[in-house]
Amino acid sequence: MSDELKAEVSIGKLDIDLFNYATLEEFYVADLHGDTLLYVPELTCYIDELSFEEERLILSKAFLHSPRINLKKYKGEKDMNYGFIEDYFSSDKPKTKESKPWDVQAIHILVDNADFTYDDENKGFSEFGVDFDHLHMKKLIADLSDFHQDADTVFFDINRLALHEKSGFIVDTLMAKMKIAPDRMSFSELMIKTPGSRIITNDLSFIYKSLDDFDDFIEKVTIKTK
Repeated sequence: MSDELKAEVSIGKLDIDLFNYATLEEFYVADLHGDTLLYVPELTCYIDELSFEEERLILSKAFLHSPRINLKKYKGEKDMNYGFIEDYFSSDKPKTKESKPWDVQAIHILVDNADFTYDDENKGFSEFGVDFDHLHMKKLIADLSDFHQDADTVFFDINRLALHEKSGFIVDTLMAKMKIAPDRMSFSELMIKTPGSRIITNDLSFIYKSLDDFDDFIEKVTIKTK
C-alpha cells in the first residue's frame, strides 16, 4: 500500500482472527511530506458481524491506545494532509443506482490518551485563547457509542470526551448525541463541563455549505441553538 499511496504505511505486528478480532501494533501512516499523519501503538477491534455479500461490518468494540493524529495544511496548499487517502479510496468507477457504501457500525469506541494536532500553516497565530488554526490537544479521552451511517450522514453518541488544549483550556467532560451531515453538524442533549463552567443545551447546530467553510468560520458557518 505504501507504493500505491506514495507514502509510508507500516504495521509493527498484526494479530487477526478474521471473524472475531484484529489487533494492530505500531500502526504508522505518513503524509506526502513524510511527516506523521497517524501513529497508533495499539489498535484492537472486536468484530460482531462481517458480511462481504451484504457489505456489512459491525464492530462490538474498537480500542485505540495513545494514538497520535497530526492534521495539517501545508504552506501554499489548500487540501488537508490526509486528502491523498480520500482520493485513493474514492472509486473512479461510474456509480449505479444500486451501488451504495458498506454498512459500517461500531457499538463502542474507546480512545485513551490521544495526542491531536491541527495546524494550518497558511494562517497566522492567535495570541489569546484557543487558536483554532493551530490546535494541540493532549490527554484526549473519548468514549463513543452507536456509531452508524445513513447515506451521507454519520451518527454517534459521545458518552465522554475530555482533553487539555495547549492554551490551557480544559474540557473535563463533553457529552452529546452527534450527527454530521454534508451541510450541518448537530449536537443534541449537549453538556460541556470545564473547571470553571457548565453548559447545557438540547440542540446546537453548525450549518455550512461544506466542511471547507470552517476555514472562514465567522463568515461562512451559521450557529443555531435552542
